[in-house]
Amino acid sequence: MASDYTIIMWVRHRFGVDEHNEYGEYNPYWSLNEDANAPFVGLSGDFPFNCPNVDSSQGAVLEFEYRGSAQYDTFPDPHGDPDIPVGITPEYPVKINGRLVAGGVPGAAISGPMHLPLWGTRALLVDPNVLKAENTLRIEASVEYAGSTYEDKFTIDNVWIHYKTKDGRPGPMKHAAQG
Repeated sequence: MASDYTIIMWVRHRFGVDEHNEYGEYNPYWSLNEDANAPFVGLSGDFPFNCPNVDSSQGAVLEFEYRGSAQYDTFPDPHGDPDIPVGITPEYPVKINGRLVAGGVPGAAISGPMHLPLWGTRALLVDPNVLKAENTLRIEASVEYAGSTYEDKFTIDNVWIHYKTKDGRPGPMKHAAQG
């Protein structure tokens, strides 16, 4: 079966809460790296994209790079110290055409004493019957969990989707009977 891909995001984008402090200055987190120059989209961003000749009955693979995201400890250890939280919040939602894609933006790795965020790559499987010829990818930097809202800041870059296409090969040639 034939396949194709679409690049959804060519330029990195910053997601999350406002990066300015009460004095209008940039938050130091963003000034430590080159992400400060990337477009800021807020708590959610919608990115339209096309999948020409897509076979909607087939699944697809969505891939992106991310950094700076976190998942938070959320509930006390039921078998130990109740003051030590265990478990983590869900990953930040990724949706295509309003349908949640299993997985999402997970917590990113950090490095060194300054806890600088490292890039990670994420591949998510898109269920059959989600993609159409015209689509919208939505990425959110806010997640509801156990009655609380968790908001974060992170950067997303190099988003693309690999999908199967309708078979474009012609069928068998049919000729009029020769007599």
